[in-house]
Parts: sequence; C-alpha cells; structure tokens
Amino acid sequence: MIIPTTILDNFLDNPDDIKEWALTLKFNSPTDNVYPGKRTECLSNVFFPFYSLLNNKILSLFFPFNPPPSYTANTYFQYISDFQDSGWVHQDHNQITALIYLSPPDPDINRGTSLYKLKKGTIHPLFYTYNIPNFWDKRKEHYLSGKIDEKTQSEKKEFEEKTFEKILDVKDEYNRLLVFDPKIYHTNNTFSSPSSSKRLTLISFINNIVSPYSFPSIRSKQTT
Repeated sequence: MIIPTTILDNFLDNPDDIKEWALTLKFNSPTDNVYPGKRTECLSNVFFPFYSLLNNKILSLFFPFNPPPSYTANTYFQYISDFQDSGWVHQDHNQITALIYLSPPDPDINRGTSLYKLKKGTIHPLFYTYNIPNFWDKRKEHYLSGKIDEKTQSEKKEFEEKTFEKILDVKDEYNRLLVFDPKIYHTNNTFSSPSSSKRLTLISFINNIVSPYSFPSIRSKQTT
C-alpha cells in the first residue's frame, strides 16, 4: 500500500454545477464490458482545465506541491442505472483510484464502495478462480445488461464470502471523495433500486506519479 485510504466529505466546491455539466456530456458504453454502465470520454479531452484541477486537488492530499508531482490519469464521469446486485470484487491496475459520489444518497440502499482483504489462508485469487463456469462471459453479460441470473449470483456470493473479508464499507454520501490504493480488493455495493435507479460518480485512475517526495505510506514507515 503506497497511500492511506482517505475519505473526505464536501470535496468539490461546486458539486451541483459539476453534476449538471456532467449530465450534458455524452456517455459511452464500454467496448469490452469490463465495467458496468457508461462513461464519458476522458475529461482531459473534454475540458482539460477541470481535469488538471481535479487531479491536482486529489494529489495535493498526499504530496507537497513544491514542485508538484507529474502523473497521467484516466478521469471520467460514470453513469449506472437499472443494475442488479453489486459489482464483482476486483483490483485496479494503476497507483491511485479516486471516486466522488454525485448522486444523493438513498437511505434504503448502499450505493457506496466496499474494500476487502483476503481471508487467512486464502491464496491470491485471479478472476478465473471464481470457480464459475464461463466466468468472463457471465461477468461481461452482467455488466452489459445489468441483469444476473440467480445461479450466477449465488455462485458469485458464495465465492466472495469464502475468499474475502470486508474491511471498510464507505457509504455514497453526496460529494464524498474516496481515495484508495487500487491493489486493495474492492467492489461497488448495490448500484440501484426501484426508488434510486441511477448512480453518477466521478472517477479517476491516476498512474505514473513522479515526485521528489516519497509516497505517504513509505514516508510514514521511514519515520523513526
């Protein structure tokens, strides 16, 4: 782990304006169905000043800005509606994942994010160890259609409960920022319900960070 898991409420100064702007943008379905719902084009290509300000604001939580770190980032608005069940526990392949919730919370459901660790004695599982026949096809179909059959849902739940232990459940408070090390196992909780069918988030996958300063967790371990 190179950064501490961080939760910061009221992160954006003007979340309502940003949400209204997001809903005017074009959302595209994934070509490979590796995530649910739809995303905008990377915001670096939509409005670079906002993309730069957002990611600098996130990185300023962890690095001194004299000089500022350099980085690359894939930053999107993501929109999910009418989706059954939760996501699939996974890891990301970048250095920092940052997520901002932009839908009002619903007291009847939890559309936030859960973080997990492997249970004691469990070998690091790759996706195919879900032990679900045609795993990739079923996962992609779930993300494409938003539907999951009862058998696959049961197999998915059984494997995740046997393999992972939840360490943190973050609720989807409006304008809440969640930043975490993407190597931590994680998943989205319930995406939608009849009363709250739509979920809007702003997500940034930050990578290739170069700074003269160490990562926060490394600095902490070096302190004696």
